[in-house]
Amino acid sequence: MIENLVNFDEQESTSISKAELAELRGQMAALHQLLSVAEYSMEGKILRTNENFRKLTGYSAGELAGQGIGLLLDLKYRRSAEYRDFWQKLKQGESLTGKFKRITSGINTVWIQASYYPVLDLNGKPYKFVEYATDISEPMQLEQALTNTVTQVSAVMVAVTNGDLTQRVPLAGKSGDMVRICNDVNALIGSMAALVEMLKKTGGSIVAAANAIEAASTAQKALTQHKSNQGQLHGN
Repeated sequence: MIENLVNFDEQESTSISKAELAELRGQMAALHQLLSVAEYSMEGKILRTNENFRKLTGYSAGELAGQGIGLLLDLKYRRSAEYRDFWQKLKQGESLTGKFKRITSGINTVWIQASYYPVLDLNGKPYKFVEYATDISEPMQLEQALTNTVTQVSAVMVAVTNGDLTQRVPLAGKSGDMVRICNDVNALIGSMAALVEMLKKTGGSIVAAANAIEAASTAQKALTQHKSNQGQLHGN
């Protein structure tokens, strides 16, 4: 449906009724209320943006108009093969959907789930494209935090298998279930460390007791042997 709306031009459409035109306008208005929307030239210049887009990026309409899309991208992505492939597909008239990282006016990172639709001219060639997006920064941040937590837990467990029970999973920057998981792991390692320490102390006592028992047994055997020898002497 969105793709049909993208390639709809009121001025060029004379075969639809006023009711159909009103419905299309209503659908477009609904999309602009729900989504972040931007139009770009095929050279990547920002043509128009809606309020949601400006709130998301932190720029005003005047600051965005005429700027290249590179304003919203980090340098590494702009130089990547993935970015070149993105442009090549758009210029060929393909529609694209995916997760994309954008940089705001405050140099913060936001993530969007976006669809890009080329807008075709009367000859069927793309002359601009439209971006429809939703802000998915929060779930992406949670996903990244979970990935980092798993990495940290794995590193601590590797240390444990190597005999190092002093390492703990850091809690800084974590919340909710991730804090609970880290606390559980840290508590488990703490219990293991306490058990090992107890075994060291108990092990020393056991060894001492075993040595004492062995010494007593040896002494008892010697005494028994001595008594036996004494009996034999008296018997003779």
